[in-house]
Amino acid sequence: MLAASRILSALAQPDADGLRQSELARTADLSRSTAHNMLHTLEHLGYVQRDESTRLYRLGAALIPLGQAAAQTTRAAEIAGERIPALAAELGLSFALAQVTNFDQAVIIDRAYAPSGLHVGITLGDRYGLFDGAIGKCMLAALEAGDADQRITEADLAPRTEATITRPKELARVVRLVRGRGWASSVKEFNENHAVAAGIWGPEGRMELILLALGFPAQLGPKQIPSVGSLLRETADAITEACGGESTKWVQQVPTTNGPARTKTKGSKTA
Repeated sequence: MLAASRILSALAQPDADGLRQSELARTADLSRSTAHNMLHTLEHLGYVQRDESTRLYRLGAALIPLGQAAAQTTRAAEIAGERIPALAAELGLSFALAQVTNFDQAVIIDRAYAPSGLHVGITLGDRYGLFDGAIGKCMLAALEAGDADQRITEADLAPRTEATITRPKELARVVRLVRGRGWASSVKEFNENHAVAAGIWGPEGRMELILLALGFPAQLGPKQIPSVGSLLRETADAITEACGGESTKWVQQVPTTNGPARTKTKGSKTA
């Protein structure tokens, strides 16, 4: 990975209108054999292309959709970063933004605190996995149902607190609930605080960011959690739509005047 990043970085320089293999090896501080093997792999994947007449390597077309996806994520993070200070001030809670770096991990990249009063601290760079509080439930709910159930069944659900859900069937039920309503909560399950989270989706239908609200139990109690969850879901949906994303995974529960609730997938008509 390091060799690939060095080669791509060298080719991305503004004054690099194509480089030969020997020049890339020297610029990237790689041996000729390492550069040769990595260039062969990158060319096969379409990340670089070689001009047969000049033997110059340039960035390949396969990087274009990756760049577009990165730009969309950056735009979504910018919009979310502009909104969370107002949410923190309005609700008197701590807010954070986590980037989903893989399907099973998210890292805190932004935060905002209420302008006055005690607040729950948030550390930039903290990482969360599939079984870490409200953020973890969001990531589990973003997986296909069968995949999420299998991961839950195979996991060692070690308790972090007395309230941590350690029974696979119970956690699977909660994840289905999260998938249905579009937001997750954690009530003293990860630590002694309460949390609510909702995902922001990218153009490819993948959850890319997670909005997180944190509070002490007295600030974010059971009565406040549903309304905060709905607000986060609405905010996350607005950011998703503003950046061309589509939350294809979530299924909304739609109340009806006669009979039980029906379901609809976001963006579709009521079934």
